[in-house]
Amino acid sequence: MSPDTPGPRGIAAGFPELPPKRALLRMTYWGTVVLATVLVGFTAWYMQQIPAELLDEARGRLSHHPWLRPLVSVDGRDLVLRGVVEPGAGLDGDIARLASIPGVRTVSNRLETVPRPSPRFILGRRGDRVTLEGGLTGDGLDRAVAGVRAAFPEAGIRDGIRIDDRLGHPLWLERLTPMLRSLSALDPFTLYAWRDRILVDGVGDAAVHLDEVRYRAPAGLDPSITMSFRLRPATAPDQAALYLVSGWNGTSLTARLGDARIAEALERAMEDLETFGSDTAVSIDLDPGLGTPGWFDRLAGVLPMLGAVHDLTMVSGGRRLWLWGRVDHGSVLGEIHAALEAAGLGDAVVSRLAVDPAGVPAEVSLFRDRSRAVLTGRLPSPASKALLLDTLREGLGVTAIEDFITLEPGIAFSPWLERWPVLLPVLPESPFGLTIAGDRALVSGQVRSRDAHDALIRALASMLPGMALVDWLTVSAED
Repeated sequence: MSPDTPGPRGIAAGFPELPPKRALLRMTYWGTVVLATVLVGFTAWYMQQIPAELLDEARGRLSHHPWLRPLVSVDGRDLVLRGVVEPGAGLDGDIARLASIPGVRTVSNRLETVPRPSPRFILGRRGDRVTLEGGLTGDGLDRAVAGVRAAFPEAGIRDGIRIDDRLGHPLWLERLTPMLRSLSALDPFTLYAWRDRILVDGVGDAAVHLDEVRYRAPAGLDPSITMSFRLRPATAPDQAALYLVSGWNGTSLTARLGDARIAEALERAMEDLETFGSDTAVSIDLDPGLGTPGWFDRLAGVLPMLGAVHDLTMVSGGRRLWLWGRVDHGSVLGEIHAALEAAGLGDAVVSRLAVDPAGVPAEVSLFRDRSRAVLTGRLPSPASKALLLDTLREGLGVTAIEDFITLEPGIAFSPWLERWPVLLPVLPESPFGLTIAGDRALVSGQVRSRDAHDALIRALASMLPGMALVDWLTVSAED
């Protein structure tokens, strides 16, 4: 460094010599100024980051609600929700929880909630052919077809979906691909889906696959979505097989056996099973060439104890026997398992029985298209089911009713089961949905006028007095 270069000594030399105490005070002063400047700059930068971070966090928490993502804005540390949003399960709770985001001061909800008619999606698979029916928005159809192609890349698709951009957003659409992949073990199968309800009716190549489908298909779905199944195994060509379905509308037993003695014992047992219901149908085919596991000859002895199981399904799957159903109490479940062990069936039986206390209210979901209606739910007796079906056949004006109702003696009788005639005359001709469960009912669809809307709501209030009604109806003069 040359003598002319102003190094530290040169700079210091340009200042007059100060007493040590004054020099220390001056250094402290300038140090404080520099530190304050740095802190102010950092704080300004950080405050600029807060709105962006809050916005990302809020949008992420609300992203599964249709139309909502672009409507969140931030003013400082205040979140503001503006625009129009389709109602969805958990929306109010998710908005309330935005206040718990670190850094948020207030949440201002200025959203207008507007219901839209329920979408409908029916997928049928048979071999390498997939058929699609129902009604979706244009974007919903694109996403559904993409999901089907991803799940079944080799399948040919016949698209019969009616595009209607007035329809709502299905809560299951984002999870369609993994859900369909979990159903790939079924062939054939039909999937019926609405906004928050899914029903799968299909055949699997083994009982183990049926069990996997029941547990894997709902994984990742919104908790508000109800998914139910009616599954049965395909018949193995060289093995004895048994399929028993029982509810309080009766019992159906079909079997292929290689031993006439076992067939006779099962037939006698079924004749004595009054606890299963009044109607019993038995169909057993004999084929001496079939392989029959040794535990088949003990099945007749365990059938009486299974009369305590609601919605029972019993399926033989090669070396195993699979049980699905519901019992009223844990003690009943323990007695059944103990009896199976005592009969020497502990190693052969795979139990998927669940405890489901009696006394719950009746449930019904009705989804009607222009020519077909689909019914799901749980009713207390064959008489209540027959009354419902007869009433709907006369008043719905459809050519077919798909019935997926289960019957259980522990279901409480609900007075609204006899009040459907109040509702049927005011139902719209367009696609329509009604779900009645617990103390809540949800109605969706399109009506032609405000008067028609009000008449339908009044009829529902008369049919379901004291029940909370979620109104997702829309008024539209368009067809």
